[in-house]
Amino acid sequence: MKAIVRLGPEVTPSQVAAFASIPEFDVRRGKRQSLEIGGIRRRLVVLALADVGPGVGPPPGVAHADDSLWVVVGSRITADQRARIERAGLSWCDAQGAAHVTSPGVYFHVERAGRAARARVGAPSEGLGVVAIRGIQTVVERPGAPWTVASLADAASLSTGQAHKVLKLLDGERLLEWKGGGPMQRRYLRDRDRALQWLASLDQARRRPERAGGHLYARSLDDLITRFAKRAEGAGVDYGVTGAAGAAALGFTLLTTNKVLQARVSNVDAVEALTLLDLRREEAGRGMNVELWTDKGGLGAPTAEGARVTAGGVCVAPRTRIWIDMLRLGGRDADAAALFKEQAID
Repeated sequence: MKAIVRLGPEVTPSQVAAFASIPEFDVRRGKRQSLEIGGIRRRLVVLALADVGPGVGPPPGVAHADDSLWVVVGSRITADQRARIERAGLSWCDAQGAAHVTSPGVYFHVERAGRAARARVGAPSEGLGVVAIRGIQTVVERPGAPWTVASLADAASLSTGQAHKVLKLLDGERLLEWKGGGPMQRRYLRDRDRALQWLASLDQARRRPERAGGHLYARSLDDLITRFAKRAEGAGVDYGVTGAAGAAALGFTLLTTNKVLQARVSNVDAVEALTLLDLRREEAGRGMNVELWTDKGGLGAPTAEGARVTAGGVCVAPRTRIWIDMLRLGGRDADAAALFKEQAID
């Protein structure tokens, strides 16, 4: 898979050469800068390595749009500089044939040593199962926690082999730091923001969950959430409210005109849940105000790390999962995801 990189006239010849040093980049010139991979296009902003100081970030006074990619470009970018750039949530590309580009739904990483090349295009570990996703989500939900294979297996309901695989994946992405030695050795999440972006990329590479829409009479979104929670409890349906409705249940009003409740159901599939909840099936735009997602892997289940029950008795998915699900919904929900991340996660 190739990435299409469109560079504007302000990009210097040396910066163009750096992008062109990546065989996986199809470099083109034009008026509007962008990077497109796997059908996802992001606005591209190029920063010179020489202009990046200790406080890595966008130039003063320039807003970092949530759908844009900020890429630091240099002839050679050291490992320390790469780590600092990544911690700031930016991407990088150098003229040695190495690049790291990440954004929600976009992931590209390639390194070369001599003739050897290691490349990951699109989402890393594409095809990763929901069990591993649950393990990674658990680690991201507890950014300051010390992790061992045993503690992760217990927290995320994994086998020891699955927990070992998850920690190995995180370590391979340079997202863990090790402290201590011998039996006291523990792993800690190094960069939560980059881990969140990586997890979102993994999730968006997966097939969208099975969905079923229905209608439940309610006077407002808050009333809809309350009525749905009571009906689900009575029907024995395990659920976690997610998306903008999940954010609203936690007290974060992101979409003033939101009228649809998304919920992940984990002990039955979405279609069966509609029957158990006695909801009339409706299509989107035709009276649907409840959208159920079959929650394979229990990513938004009441037992998931970070899930909670509000004072009103509403089961809400983990904040990480709410954010990722809003990104998956796209449009104004994806815009709201950035605000939710700023208010509830960062």
